[in-house]
Amino acid sequence: MKIADVSVYQGTIDWNQAVKELDFVILRASVGLNIDKKYRANAAKLDELKCPYHAYHFIKALTVAEAKNEASVFASATNTTNPLFYVIDAEYNQIKSSFAKTVIEAFEAELRKIKGNNIRVAVYIGNHLYKSWNLDYKRYAYVWIPRYGTNSGQPETKPSYPCDLWQYTSNGKVAGIKNRTDLSVLMGTKPLDYFTNPDGYVKPKEPKPEPKPVAPVMKPTLRKGDSGGEVKDLQKKLISLGYDLGKYGADGKFGDKTEAAVKKFQKKNELVIDGIVGKRTWAKLLE
Repeated sequence: MKIADVSVYQGTIDWNQAVKELDFVILRASVGLNIDKKYRANAAKLDELKCPYHAYHFIKALTVAEAKNEASVFASATNTTNPLFYVIDAEYNQIKSSFAKTVIEAFEAELRKIKGNNIRVAVYIGNHLYKSWNLDYKRYAYVWIPRYGTNSGQPETKPSYPCDLWQYTSNGKVAGIKNRTDLSVLMGTKPLDYFTNPDGYVKPKEPKPEPKPVAPVMKPTLRKGDSGGEVKDLQKKLISLGYDLGKYGADGKFGDKTEAAVKKFQKKNELVIDGIVGKRTWAKLLE
């Protein structure tokens, strides 16, 4: 599996060759207040080749106002293109940790205001910033973390935090791309279809949890001659099941009618027919 993210730094790409190796591509659309000069040409070629792609913006905003301006640039850059996801590249070291969440969420809100609330927004966050920036990671369509190890071009040191994509090198090789490029692989539980065909992707139903065992209800053994509230509860249960207790009904007195009803119930449920309501008879009555 190969997932590449590219920008103007990869130069002119022979996409006819590159897509043979790639499962999908993440294109840089903009950075700060500037549109990536290669984005639209790259997006048009990938549309032509029917290769799925996402778009990302490297955010440099230090204030809410700047974040909104950058969101407008990202929205403008991606006009007339068809990215499946819009990714916020959150790693600019001049953004203060204490203000990062505010800036990132202001950017996202403005982007959704312009592009529509139904767009899929993901986040790319530096492994070293994940904890200190403390973003609300659950809100994003996916989380993408870079961690290179020795940057040998092969997967080495995994991210320290949960994510859906792991960018494992900036030293990767892809046919049709002359310069070295960033490569990523899937992490977590989201399958490839989630990233390449999200409109057709159906999330698997989670298995229903096994019901917790119910502690047995402790009921006293009842027999003819007993009386009280427990007998009355027994009688109400028998009546609800269709057994006739005569004109006195649930009077709280275990008499002949109640005993006869218990025996009928025991016979129907293949229990010992003794007219005594013990553990087994109670268990069946309370199912």
